[in-house]
Amino acid sequence: MKNLLFLLFLVIQVSFNSVEANAQASAENSDTWYVWIETEMPINGEMVKVISSQPITITCCVKSAKYRRFVQKTAKWLLNNISADYNGELELHKIQDLDLANEMIARAKQAAGVKIIDYTGTCN
Repeated sequence: MKNLLFLLFLVIQVSFNSVEANAQASAENSDTWYVWIETEMPINGEMVKVISSQPITITCCVKSAKYRRFVQKTAKWLLNNISADYNGELELHKIQDLDLANEMIARAKQAAGVKIIDYTGTCN
């Protein structure tokens, strides 16, 4: 009986350590995201491509309610500061590679008629 209890304890301990290690590794790999605005919106009767000047570093989960509130605040900021005719629909571009995020922003800035904006926000 003692051997059975010891074996059960050992299995539970190993399982718990494995789950804890996987959760920690997953959290470390997915903590930091780089997001930027790249959308079209009406400005003075014309559709204009609007892009962030640089990526915003966030550490909240992109599937969380905090992230959805961050997107909503960003859309509200665009409505209040860039275009009153903006419909408020926004999906931010996001990636976990800072160099790639900067490269994608630089490419988007090269297009004709792009409006570059400075926007910062937090989502922790």
